[in-house]
Amino acid sequence: MSLFYKISIDRVNTKYISGWCFPRLRPNASLQLQCWCEDKLLAEARADLFREDLVELAIHPTGACGFEFMLPAEFSAAPSTRLVIRIKNSTATLAVVDPISSRVDYRNLHHKIPGFQPRLKAPTGRCAVFMHIPKTAGTSFNTAAVKMFPQGTVVSHIELIEQDKYRDLAQSCNYISGHLNVGILKQHFQAQNSDFYTIIREPFSQLHSHLKWLVQTATDQRDNYFRINNTIIHALGSRLRSLDLTDYAGLERFVENLSDLEAAFLDNMQTRYFLDHQVARVGRDERDRALENSLGFRLIGTTERYQDFVAVFARLNALPAVEQGSVLNRSISDDLFDHRSEEIRTILQPLVWADLKLYEQLGDRLSKAEF
Repeated sequence: MSLFYKISIDRVNTKYISGWCFPRLRPNASLQLQCWCEDKLLAEARADLFREDLVELAIHPTGACGFEFMLPAEFSAAPSTRLVIRIKNSTATLAVVDPISSRVDYRNLHHKIPGFQPRLKAPTGRCAVFMHIPKTAGTSFNTAAVKMFPQGTVVSHIELIEQDKYRDLAQSCNYISGHLNVGILKQHFQAQNSDFYTIIREPFSQLHSHLKWLVQTATDQRDNYFRINNTIIHALGSRLRSLDLTDYAGLERFVENLSDLEAAFLDNMQTRYFLDHQVARVGRDERDRALENSLGFRLIGTTERYQDFVAVFARLNALPAVEQGSVLNRSISDDLFDHRSEEIRTILQPLVWADLKLYEQLGDRLSKAEF
């Protein structure tokens, strides 16, 4: 990071870049940023989007410093393409981004600052690989990992990085997290230098929270990531937004009429993450395979016992435990329905039946771990 500005890039691909940036001396001042490709201006963005994680980490006083660039549809990246992030009306470079490999080169002065510590492996010398199942407190745990591990050794959202880079990450990083199923993780991270971790959640709560998130992706006009990068998720959220899910008959029709493509995001989602391959619908064989694959995890926690999971994880990795004020990325929108209602649970049963079995058998795994 530069002497006068702090910047971090979170997500990068050939159509989208997001992160956060603010002036060191005036953190509450929002910056107008530009993205350039050689001498061509591709996009502009104001760094004023709310970032809850930055408040939790005490990096920014209000969290209002996030940004996102939507790159033009006609933009085409080559292997040699480099995108430059600058402040408007300035030639100073804050970061150089490779949109194909997702690599970021920060124009920083760390190497000139006395006492700066280079990347260090954790005391165990192993890499913790976290399978981030949506709406299970994974965002909170990624934030906790930033606090526990040495600076620069934590990488989240590896699903945005080319898979041929994963093995290199395991050699240089202490902690890697991504929305990837266990089959992909087993393929790229080896047992001799990596340990798998994850968190699961009571299935009806997780499904309801995920449905709320889908609606939010279609409602929030300032968050364009899924509109640009995953039209299926955005379309599903738009469809949900148009429905009255408090109407039992309407909710039942929605569940019954899910396409296989839509089911990939809603049908027993937690079980799907424990599978080696994607399937159209989860059946008994997939449920049994998920339970078998769970044996390869060093620790599985639950959202309901989140702080206990953090404490055991820290002990297993010889790290100091951290306290967090609250769970991050929690939706503040109104409930779509009462997921505790027996009528609602009966309707939603086809979408969580395997997850319920998974939670029943794995939910006490944390209790058996030594404190």
